[in-house]
Amino acid sequence: MTVIDNRTAHLNLTLPNQANLLSDDVGRLISALNGIDSKFVAIDLLLASTDINYDTVQEVVDRLKNTDVAGTSLALSIALG
Repeated sequence: MTVIDNRTAHLNLTLPNQANLLSDDVGRLISALNGIDSKFVAIDLLLASTDINYDTVQEVVDRLKNTDVAGTSLALSIALG
């Protein structure tokens, strides 16, 4: 059986599909969650920076906007409410 390879629009993460076998989708979901985790690692590293160029919320937001880190808009939404 062919695996249906649906993906998210923004991060291109794998999505499960009802027609796929569970054994196929488990690996796809693990891959998607690991992808999300790695994006947040990059964001966490930036936020933990002691670089004086990022000492205000606006400077961090500006840096995140200019960084090619998928998931940034989600992190900003969570952080800024």
